[in-house]
Amino acid sequence: NWAGLDATGEKALSNGLDGISLEGGSAANRVEGNVAVSLARMAIMLSDWGTSFNTVAGNRINTDPSGTRVIGTAPGLAVNYGASYNRVGGTHSEDRNVIAGGIHMAGQGATGNLIIGNSIGVAVTGEQPLATDARGTWVFAGVRRLFIGGTTPAEANRISNHAQGGIRIDPGVDDVFVGGNLISGNGSHGIDIYHAEGTAVERNTITANTGSAVAIRDSACNTLRQNSIYNHRQPGIVLVNGGNRGLAAPVVATPTPTGVRGRACPLCTIEIFSDDQDEGRVYEGTAVADQTGAFTFAAPRALRGPNITATATDPEGSTSAFSTPVALSAAR
Repeated sequence: NWAGLDATGEKALSNGLDGISLEGGSAANRVEGNVAVSLARMAIMLSDWGTSFNTVAGNRINTDPSGTRVIGTAPGLAVNYGASYNRVGGTHSEDRNVIAGGIHMAGQGATGNLIIGNSIGVAVTGEQPLATDARGTWVFAGVRRLFIGGTTPAEANRISNHAQGGIRIDPGVDDVFVGGNLISGNGSHGIDIYHAEGTAVERNTITANTGSAVAIRDSACNTLRQNSIYNHRQPGIVLVNGGNRGLAAPVVATPTPTGVRGRACPLCTIEIFSDDQDEGRVYEGTAVADQTGAFTFAAPRALRGPNITATATDPEGSTSAFSTPVALSAAR
């Protein structure tokens, strides 16, 4: 179906609210293969308690039927107010939604939703930007156990070209998993964690955003693991106003191609990275600091360099910023 488009597929019609809406306990439905556009509230909306176990897959959202040009001006998709255990996207190519205008997740009780395998802010070709004055994914208070991406390549989202940043996680949000995504070319930060705890950011590629890769503000116990972070205008990881309790970054001694020594918080997990500047493009491996804070990392293969950086994660799950980069020594 074409919802909110004229017969040419080139012009948006004036929907008063949503293009497609599942509300009031709509369960176990599949919204697939549609073009949905709105100039008002949302192109596709899932809302209310009991609106659960629905699948939204293979749609063109706020674009033309080709998935290459922005049509609608409203936010792209929302999962709100108790809507739980819904899947947006999927692991097959035909499940990929192409979304302009971003995704909004909001409201008390919205639990266990999946956002996987979508192109958010990127055309169906994977290259052409669908730029809008929006955030890629904005997670509001009350959302719990949200999965953005996953642990396999097929579950990865591409989140790019959003003027207000890639992902924003607001106060009152618990236990969000952001995994395996490509988050690139956004205005502001790639991921902005604002007064939200228990966020796990794992194995993402976060690059070329105009702010930092990850900004953590006014909150703790947010964990970064094995991400590839590089080419940002601001420091790759920033802790603001006590973010992650201002955990100190490790101090790296002169590294060699076979290993790294240094000091960090006692019993912290240390991740070692190679980068050509001061971030962490290549994850090299992990060590654990002893009770005095000393750590030794024995590289399973020659470190790539040319610079070595590190992060520390304390036993409560708070991750530091990157350490000061140290040039890789030729010594063995």
